[in-house]
Amino acid sequence: NCPLLQEPASSLSLSLPSSGTTSGGTTSTSAPSSSPCREYMQRILDDLTTHRKCSDRSRTAGCNQVIYSSGGYLRYSLNIFECYNPLTKVWRQLADIPSPRSGLAACCVRGCIYLVGGRNNNEQGNFDAPHMDCYDPMTNSWHVCAPMSQARNRVAVGVIDDLIYAIGGS
Repeated sequence: NCPLLQEPASSLSLSLPSSGTTSGGTTSTSAPSSSPCREYMQRILDDLTTHRKCSDRSRTAGCNQVIYSSGGYLRYSLNIFECYNPLTKVWRQLADIPSPRSGLAACCVRGCIYLVGGRNNNEQGNFDAPHMDCYDPMTNSWHVCAPMSQARNRVAVGVIDDLIYAIGGS
């Protein structure tokens, strides 16, 4: 049993280290009671422990929810990008991905779709891709973003506070 799950949320509190002093192998972890960092982290902990619902930003009225499909592999990596509308049951081809890839990751930030990493299998060979591309559904166009510092295939991505995090990969 996890002791935190048995504690009421009101009894949980946050202990953040300050600059800390070391004496005899012991580090002081007392933080000023009114530091902005402590208050910010305490608000996050309070939100997590009270299970506050995340705000869902609705799409613009009249815009359909669609499912995107990107890249793939058929003898070579594909640069196909398309969307499926579950209401009309129709697939629609969109602007091609700037660089063909399979095994890539995707995420959404502020209404734009980002494709990250993957592998480009072509006539010249197989290459892991460091690419990150941004699709704007309002203009049906791509913008090539700064590449990752390390090329990665089968990478996972997550978004926290509108920042994209790339994790793992081969």
